Amino acid sequence: MDDAGNPADTAVEQQTVIGAGGLPIAVYERNRGAAQTVLLVHGYPDNHSVWDPVAEILAERFHVVTYDVRGAGASGVPDGTRGYRLDRLTDDVAAVIAATLPDDRRVHLVGHDWGSVQGWHFVGDARVAARIASFTSMSGPQLDAVGDFLRRRGTAPPSVATAAYQAAKSWYVGMFQLPALAPAFWRSPLGRRAWPRVLEQVEGVPAERLPDADALTRTQADGANGVGLYRANVPAAMRSPRPPHTSVPVQLVVAEKDRYVSPAMALCVAPLADELVVVRVDGGHWLPLTRPERVAELITEHIDRLDRS
Repeated sequence: MDDAGNPADTAVEQQTVIGAGGLPIAVYERNRGAAQTVLLVHGYPDNHSVWDPVAEILAERFHVVTYDVRGAGASGVPDGTRGYRLDRLTDDVAAVIAATLPDDRRVHLVGHDWGSVQGWHFVGDARVAARIASFTSMSGPQLDAVGDFLRRRGTAPPSVATAAYQAAKSWYVGMFQLPALAPAFWRSPLGRRAWPRVLEQVEGVPAERLPDADALTRTQADGANGVGLYRANVPAAMRSPRPPHTSVPVQLVVAEKDRYVSPAMALCVAPLADELVVVRVDGGHWLPLTRPERVAELITEHIDRLDRS
């Protein structure tokens, strides 16, 4: 049932939105008639489908929007690394919001992994922040805050161990800067075999949520293309970090068993938000696949908390 007590229409409707530089962005909607909208942004090397277990739950009450980030899923692939810059991604999300919520209403933004990295940029950018009612961040810190953490706080004695720990966890970021290595890995038989094993054996993703043969082929392409996200955005944030500030209410979900973003690194964003709620969850990096019920519950609780305030 939606907020008005009507049966929810949870069927998926697809449309194509034109993003930055004329790139087609594949958008998926559930329950368009609901009063409030939740926009779910996926990370790397995923596409919109990583959110399906969560979206199906949320769509019982909310208008739920997902989309394939440029270079992933059914969306277009930009020419060159510059096409993955955060300003281009911001133009894309602005187009998605305008197409799915054409009036002045605001969305409740949720990001996972690189979707969360993007989300921090969105809520700090006046072009789209005015259309965002809240932001739930999972396993994807603000890049400049990470750069500031590693450059400044990492030199102070209490933070040296934390910085070193996170650097060890983020070894793959350096690998992704190498021109051919990461794309070649994703396109190789080794990459095809390794990915479902990582999800199942390392992350604990249930067998029914592992990619089938077609989805795995798509993930190989998404992984090779999405390396551009790292190359276009990480080096500058590490060289000259300038963490932004946001007045958008933020819920920070800290996955205590995340193998890629340590809890300390996740919390480095705390000074960026005027209003911040921190929730710790017993789980790993891919919470949308391993604990979708809890993720949907946290999103709903955050929205309800803001509605009451």
